Amino acid sequence: RNADAAKAITWRITSNLVIGIVVTIITVSGAIYWMARSQNEQAAEATRTMVLGGLGGLEEYIQQFANDYAWWEAGYDAYIAGDREWVDENYGSGIIDTQISDLIFIISTTTRDIDYDWAIIDIPTPIRQVFTKDVIEDIFALTADMPHAHDAARSAYIQDGDKIVLMAVNRITPVSKVPDVDPNSLPLLVQGIYLSEERLTEMGQQFLIDDVRLYVGEPTLDILSNNFPLIEDMDDRTIGALVWTSPTPGYAVLRSAALPIGIALALFSIIALATAFRARKIATELASEKEKIETVVSSIGEGVLVVDAEGKIFLCNQFGGLLLGLTQEEILGKSLSEVFQIPSKGRGEQPALAAILDVVNARKTIKLPEVTFPRVDGNTIVLSVVGTPVELTGIFIGGVIVFHDVTEQKIIENAKQQFISIAAHQLRTPLSGIKWAISLLVDESMGAMRNEQKVLLSKSYESVNRLVELVNDLLNIDRIESGRMEFSFEPTNLVDLLHTIIADVTAPAERKDIRIEFKPDAGLPELELDHGSIRIVFQNLLENAIHYTPEKGQVSVRAIGEGNAVRVSVKDTGIGIPHSQQKSIFGRFFRATNAVLHQPDGSGLGLYIVKQIVERHKGKIWFESEENKGTTFHVVLPTDRAHSELV
Repeated sequence: RNADAAKAITWRITSNLVIGIVVTIITVSGAIYWMARSQNEQAAEATRTMVLGGLGGLEEYIQQFANDYAWWEAGYDAYIAGDREWVDENYGSGIIDTQISDLIFIISTTTRDIDYDWAIIDIPTPIRQVFTKDVIEDIFALTADMPHAHDAARSAYIQDGDKIVLMAVNRITPVSKVPDVDPNSLPLLVQGIYLSEERLTEMGQQFLIDDVRLYVGEPTLDILSNNFPLIEDMDDRTIGALVWTSPTPGYAVLRSAALPIGIALALFSIIALATAFRARKIATELASEKEKIETVVSSIGEGVLVVDAEGKIFLCNQFGGLLLGLTQEEILGKSLSEVFQIPSKGRGEQPALAAILDVVNARKTIKLPEVTFPRVDGNTIVLSVVGTPVELTGIFIGGVIVFHDVTEQKIIENAKQQFISIAAHQLRTPLSGIKWAISLLVDESMGAMRNEQKVLLSKSYESVNRLVELVNDLLNIDRIESGRMEFSFEPTNLVDLLHTIIADVTAPAERKDIRIEFKPDAGLPELELDHGSIRIVFQNLLENAIHYTPEKGQVSVRAIGEGNAVRVSVKDTGIGIPHSQQKSIFGRFFRATNAVLHQPDGSGLGLYIVKQIVERHKGKIWFESEENKGTTFHVVLPTDRAHSELV
């Protein structure tokens, strides 16, 4: 209410704040430290238990298959009979093909050597180099007292260079002949899997541990101190360990931040008093600045709305109120959804208009070139809207919405588009008739002509043909932009299509002595394409390359696989595109200056249509060009339109 009261209140608040902060820092810091330490220890032990359980699961996995395949009566009979084909198909290649194991082999108890062995192609070391005589003797020692039972398989670990193999072993036992067979004479079936990065990652992810990895060798002090699970071989030698990044609960972060927080709060307590004295002065200055800002915003010739972090409008200029059909009093304090009539649930009948809310909800910049807005007075206008989130020192504090009326421009554009569409449709039929009539005369179907007449009619035919192409381009643009162009996506062999298009343009290339080179990668997959429209794309690129390449030049076409996409590149040695005009090359009716000089005829619509078609295929197109040296256009098309985000 007055300066003295403000001074007294400021002193009381500041002193109480300092005392409270000091007590809080001392109490909370101690509690946080011990809680964090306890949490870390519990998390580490829980993680170790889960990893040990996962490793035990791998051991049970390999033991299960060793038991299943060892206790197979037909397998014993085939082995005794020396039926290598049966043994190979059922014990070896069958297991490898199903990826049950990385390796499998049979050890004879008579020769104490490996009789059969099978392995996946990319195991690091051949089986007989890993399982040497010494290792086989260790296996016999492992199974010396192994009971004669179908679930008796035993597992062990073996080091293979910088890899470790988890193996399981059991006797190949005929179930119905157990009483007649000496268990010690039965061959041993050994299956093994490598503790690969993929297996360990899959195991760890079951327990939300993303980086379980294998350490091979003598354990380090860090491994021992963190109590990571050790791996021992059959001679009880430690050959490795499973390690991971120990989890740290949230309290560990608070513990590490306790000191800086305490320092910051202490500093805050010191400067609180000075801040209180300046508060009145700053408030006055801010009030003055706010008035200036409101004056500037009110003078802007576009609608401006400023919202806070909760999406409430606290600033609106007069022009914005006029566009929205509301007074400033009806706008201030309201939310964006209320002013723009957006339902609280869903996006209503105006999903594009609802994107304005993303400025606050998603804190991202939005640009809406054209969006329909129904005003409360019953009129509907078209707005162009730009919204930008505002941050102060990294903290979101609100956003600015700027908009203006483009209703008149939209009406003019629609009228122009409608005129072009109508004119193109009306021109197509008579032009086709003229083209047909002239072609009959040029072909002398209506009688012989003098050479001068034939030359004149040929030029007329070419002119009419260019008009027909222009009309077709205009109609294609009309169908694309209005959404009436139908696309039928079917599996298409792109290489065969390119061969066909190259054959079509070979004649004009030969007239200019231009060599066309086509190098597709072998084994390219079929793509889901609309055959007719994609043909327009590559025919346009190839025809442009030939038109703007001087005589005796070269056009190169490449088709290569790139992950989940195929890239087609059309490279020429032509006139290139001026650097200053490259950003406009895909615009409607645009032609580079050097292209106009080189070939005056042309509509400037081809590349615009090409870009629209490529984007409808969920693809991407771009180019590289240097004037007087040539241009390369790249078109990337996804192998599967459902995963086109990979392009």
